[in-house]
Amino acid sequence: MNQSLNAGARNLQRLCSVRTIVLIAETIGLLLAGYSLALPIPVLAVSLILCLNALVIIGTLLRLRCSRPIGHHELFAQLLFDLFSQATLFYLTGGYTNPFISVFLITVIMGALLLPLRYSWGLSCLSIVVYTLLMKWYQPLAGHTSGHDTQETMSSMVFMHLGGMWLTYTLSTLLINFFVVRMAEALREERATVAQARERQLRDEHLLAVATTAAGAAHELGTPLATMAVVLGDLSEEHQNNPELSDDIKLLKTQVTECKKRLNRLVTSSQRVEPDTLSATEFLTEVLDEWQLLRPHLKPVTTHVDPNHQKPISQYQISVDSALPMALINLLNNAADASPEPVTVALIPAEKTIIIKITDNGPGFDLPPDKTVTSPPVSVKKEGLGLGLQLSQATIERSGGEVRLYRRPEGGTLTTVTLPATQKDAA
Repeated sequence: MNQSLNAGARNLQRLCSVRTIVLIAETIGLLLAGYSLALPIPVLAVSLILCLNALVIIGTLLRLRCSRPIGHHELFAQLLFDLFSQATLFYLTGGYTNPFISVFLITVIMGALLLPLRYSWGLSCLSIVVYTLLMKWYQPLAGHTSGHDTQETMSSMVFMHLGGMWLTYTLSTLLINFFVVRMAEALREERATVAQARERQLRDEHLLAVATTAAGAAHELGTPLATMAVVLGDLSEEHQNNPELSDDIKLLKTQVTECKKRLNRLVTSSQRVEPDTLSATEFLTEVLDEWQLLRPHLKPVTTHVDPNHQKPISQYQISVDSALPMALINLLNNAADASPEPVTVALIPAEKTIIIKITDNGPGFDLPPDKTVTSPPVSVKKEGLGLGLQLSQATIERSGGEVRLYRRPEGGTLTTVTLPATQKDAA
């Protein structure tokens, strides 16, 4: 069966399990009442009801194989069937004098857990009406007997009633603890998933607003950058004989060129160009080279590849869109801004992923050592806008990866970027 069942399917599956257990218990109870206690059970009618319940269980299991979502109305219909099939069974076996009549409570509890308020109240009120009707209309088990037989029958019914009360209580307790707790956990997981989706939606809406503003800024910055490039070209020709000033002008020209590249990349990323496929080492080398151009005054970054992996890292390929390098550069900038010493970058291959570890020696985040952060913390940089880490996380998640931050016991932060990868020799 598909393991990615939604909460409704999982709850229906558990309801089917509860229904099976109740059916087995009712069958055993009726067999004991009919054969051991010699009570006049209408065998044919009761057998038809039990067989109908078994067929519904089989039909429910087949329904669970379908991918169509299971809504509240379907769960309500399932519980209504349980209520009326039990009511028919109790009508044939003593009505409200049947000790198993408390099984109604299991159906009511299931409705309270699985259904919205209006469905739950409707099921509860209906169960009260059915119980009340069974107090007046039912087929008594004692029947017409002689005095001596009547005394034996009443004694058997008292024994059955006491034993049935114990069995019903035990069964209800076990079912509540075993199934209801798991249903509550499933509902909590569903609420947590909805909350995460809502949080992700709010973040994406915020980033969409930022992207819209960035697109406008990119259009407006084109003219100033072109003007700066022309002015720097003129200054470079005028001060060819001044080596110190010439070097500064050359650096400024490089930075302006990089700004133009970033604006072009921003336009390209908005056009949904198909991502490229690069080897992991080639991707990381290009990112680090570009980062060094943006921050030429920083000490060179230290890189190393995990030597203990059996397959060469060059066999691992990743899908790279135009925004992914910038996401990694943002993380490198955060590490460099926080660390007085050069950052360290490690490339580690895994089964179907590659892991990029960025280590710095800065103050780290305010969290216990070795604990992970999956949501972006608030920026503590005075000049920061607090968007770099959020943008990086959103971009990497869009590529099927994830970002995690760890506080190192010896100080600093470990940032891990996990990206899906394929192998060249993979079949």
